[in-house]
Amino acid sequence: MKKYLQVNGIISVFILSLSLIAFLPDAKAQRPTTGTAKTANKTNPIPKDWIYVYEKQKGYGFYVPKGTTGGLQTIGKIDLTVLKTPDSLGIDIFVLAYKDKTLTKVDLLNDALEFLEALGQKVTPGELKGESDEYAVVDADTVHPTLGKGKLRILVGTDVTDNYIMIIGASEKNFAANEATIDTIGGGFEMWSAR
Repeated sequence: MKKYLQVNGIISVFILSLSLIAFLPDAKAQRPTTGTAKTANKTNPIPKDWIYVYEKQKGYGFYVPKGTTGGLQTIGKIDLTVLKTPDSLGIDIFVLAYKDKTLTKVDLLNDALEFLEALGQKVTPGELKGESDEYAVVDADTVHPTLGKGKLRILVGTDVTDNYIMIIGASEKNFAANEATIDTIGGGFEMWSAR
């Protein structure tokens, strides 16, 4: 991933600039009605008032709670989506999407860790679990120099040449209080094969 992210400062500036930006109307989209979705976990019911975020070019989508803010930017060959749920939930969401048909789910986890370290976090990951042909999940503990201790759920997905990393994080307190919401966000992630 280092070859794609040449200036880590760009990421930090982008993330800070999104903290107060509401979704623009073109950042929200209806779930596609054609094509085949490979959903991470179909057992999690999605609340009716949640918003579906869909990125047509890279072919992925997922649901977030109403009131979530953030946006998408392309940095090099990586699409980076940065979102923040309402303060009452205190959940941060990062999605990285890029193409490289040689990568495994372990490679994607390593890319996620590299991304988080570039943001100043010290991350201690657990083992990949729930592994299928397309997806795997890992939980991790994190320490940020100014934000303190937190928890992360990292979802990695591969689909032929497309790679996806979804990082869902919160303070230890907010993670424990909102784990069902975190499961629903990650479980609703979809890769769209026909686009």
